[in-house]
Amino acid sequence: MYFRGRGVPKDNRQAAYWFEKAAEQGDTDSQINIGLLYEKGQGVQKDVSQAAIWFRKAADQGNVSAQYKLGLMTFNGEGVSRNRLQAASWFRKAAGQGHARSQALLGLMYDKGHGVDQDYVEAARWYKKAARQGDSPSQFNLAIMYEQGTGVSRDNVRAWRLYRSAAEGGHAEAQHNLAVIYATGQVVKRDDVQAVDWFRRAAEQGYAPAQSNLGTMYAMGKGTRQDFVQAYKWFFLAAGFLQKGKKRNEVRRFLYLTEKKMTPAQFDEAISQADKWLAAYYGRKAKR
Repeated sequence: MYFRGRGVPKDNRQAAYWFEKAAEQGDTDSQINIGLLYEKGQGVQKDVSQAAIWFRKAADQGNVSAQYKLGLMTFNGEGVSRNRLQAASWFRKAAGQGHARSQALLGLMYDKGHGVDQDYVEAARWYKKAARQGDSPSQFNLAIMYEQGTGVSRDNVRAWRLYRSAAEGGHAEAQHNLAVIYATGQVVKRDDVQAVDWFRRAAEQGYAPAQSNLGTMYAMGKGTRQDFVQAYKWFFLAAGFLQKGKKRNEVRRFLYLTEKKMTPAQFDEAISQADKWLAAYYGRKAKR
C-alpha cells in the first residue's frame, strides 16, 4: 500500500520497512520488492549487495523474476562477483520456467560464447523459445541465423518472416534488414514503397544505416518522390551517427553530391529539418 500509494500516501521508507518484515518471513514477492528498493536506493540507502542478497533468497525459492535479476547482476558483476557461468545457470533456471528475456539472454550467451562454450544450435534453441513469446531481439538474432545458416538450416523465407515480426515489434535493425529485402527483391517481390516505409521507421530511431539508405531512396526517387531536401537531411544525420570509416566517408560523398543539386534555400531547409529532428530525438532519449 505504501509502495503504490493505495489508500495511504506513498512512502518508500514505510514500504521498505514492511517489505523487509515480510521478506524475513520468506515471502518471495516482498524479497523481490525490498531488493528493488535497495537496488534503486528508494526508502533505504542504496546497497546493490544487499539487493543481491534478497534476490538470492527469492531465487532459491524458485521466483523467476529473482532468478532473472540475479542472472543479470552476476553477468555484470553488480552486487556480486562477476561470474558468467553462474549467470548462465540463473538464466537457465528462469528460462526453464518460460521467462522470455532469460531465454533470449541464454541464447545470446551461447551465440557469443559468453560464460559457456559457443554453441549455435543451443543458441538457436533458446532464441526460438523467446521468439515464440514475441521477444524482438531474439526474433532478429534468429533471423540472422536462418539467413546465414548458422545453427539452423538456411531458410531465407523464415528469416524474412522473423525480421518482419521483430520489425513490427520496433526493432530498428530488423526494420532496416526488412527494408533491404524489399529494396533488393530478395525472397519477396521488390517493393520500393515498403522499403522506404521500413527504412524510415528505423531511421527515426536513429539507426544510421537506415538513415543513409533512406537518403538514397529520396535522392533517386525510389519508392517516394525525389526530394533533395529529405535526402540531404537523412545523409546529414547518418554522417553524424556513423563512426569514422569507409561508410561515413561514403555518406559524406553523398552529401557533397546532393548539395550540388540544391538551391541555397533547399540547403538551409535541410539543415533546419535535421536540427529539429536531433532536438526531438535527444529530447525523447532524455525522457527515457
